[in-house]
Amino acid sequence: LCQAVASNRIDVQMEAATALGKLGSKKAVPALLNALNDAAPGVRSRAASSLAELGAEEALPPLKKQLDDSSLQAAGYAVAALAKLMGHDACGLLKDLVQDHGSNFIRCEALAVLAGLNHELALALALKCLDDPKKDVIISACKILGRLNDLEAAPELEKLSQKGPSASV
Repeated sequence: LCQAVASNRIDVQMEAATALGKLGSKKAVPALLNALNDAAPGVRSRAASSLAELGAEEALPPLKKQLDDSSLQAAGYAVAALAKLMGHDACGLLKDLVQDHGSNFIRCEALAVLAGLNHELALALALKCLDDPKKDVIISACKILGRLNDLEAAPELEKLSQKGPSASV
């Protein structure tokens, strides 16, 4: 399977990367780390997930680089993999991503992952995102606030609806 991750067929690479994560052998880590540099975003994504499944802390630096991947898919998988590898320690990184990352997609992904790790921090950041100039960030914050199901958000959401934002918000 480690050799199959370097196959010339993307479907084989992706399935091999997934299987290596499920098998749980740390011997797969070098092959999966190499796969993070593959040309195919799907392969990079699956490799990130499998490295997280294996608890491969040595993957933290390359996964942080993958946050700026040209593929939103691969970057999104990196957010989830980092959170899984770092556990509760990921809260600071996720907070920084929500507040400062250049990609709105990564900001939204980080907020969604954070909602599963730290209710209070996710609530505070989602409320702050309601004032964001980017509509997709506002929409994501509204969805997260709904998922958090915290009545503290109700007055802020009501204010937002009274401002007359776009129908999608």
